[in-house]
Amino acid sequence: MKRKLNHKTVLLFSVLFVMSFIWMIGGLKPATLEAAPPRSVVPPPPPAVYTLSELEQKAVLLLNAARKAEGLEPLKVNLLLSKLAADYALDMNKRKFFAHVDPDGKDPFDRMAAIGIDYPNAGENIALSPDVETAHKMLMDSPLHRENILQPKYTEIGIGVRPDSRGGVYLVQEFIGP
Repeated sequence: MKRKLNHKTVLLFSVLFVMSFIWMIGGLKPATLEAAPPRSVVPPPPPAVYTLSELEQKAVLLLNAARKAEGLEPLKVNLLLSKLAADYALDMNKRKFFAHVDPDGKDPFDRMAAIGIDYPNAGENIALSPDVETAHKMLMDSPLHRENILQPKYTEIGIGVRPDSRGGVYLVQEFIGP
C-alpha cells in the first residue's frame, strides 16, 4: 500500500532539508554569548571643570598660611570639591539661608556623596562676612572652625567664595582626608 504524503509533511521535510544544507555550508552559526565588559559599580565623578577665582585663591593662601604657622602640611586644592563649595555658597545666597544643612535636608556629607566623594575624614566650615580676610579671621577665632582648618587628617580642600546680595561674601570650606 502506498502512503500519501500530505502537504504539511512535505513542507516540513523541505524546510529541514534547506536548513541542513545551509548549516552544512556554514551559513548559519550557533549563537554565542559573549561576556559583557565589567561595569563600574560607582559612576566616575564628573570632570572637575572649575577654576578658582581670585578671592578663592586668597582664601586658600590664608588657610594654608595658618596651617604652616602650626607646622602642618598645606591642603591641596580639589577642584571638584571647590565647585561643590562654590555651588553651595551660591545656593545659600540664592535661597537666603545660612547653615550646614540646606533647606532640602542635605548636609555636607550628602552633597559630597552625590558627586562621588566619600572619605572617612571630612568636614565643612561656612562663613558670611564682609570679605575673605574677615571670614578667615572669624573662622580662626572660633575653636570648632579652627579645629577643621588645623586638622592634620585633612589633606584636601574645596573652597568656594560667592558674593552676598548685601555686599559681603559667603565662604565655604570643604575638607577631606584619608
